[in-house]
Amino acid sequence: MLSSINARQSIDEIKEIVQYNKSDQINKTEIDKTVNPYVNTVNMHFNTIILDKYKQLAMLLL
Repeated sequence: MLSSINARQSIDEIKEIVQYNKSDQINKTEIDKTVNPYVNTVNMHFNTIILDKYKQLAMLLL
């Protein structure tokens, strides 16, 4: 009897964890949808700035 109660409790805990992970995953995808465009834009700007500096340096060295 005690082991079946423990098993039921474990199953309920696992269901709760799975449900939490699903909702957490939804939150992560929502964050990705809203934040990633900004991150990509910032990365693109930094990359163009850095590449521009390297081009200037290469011109100086030539």
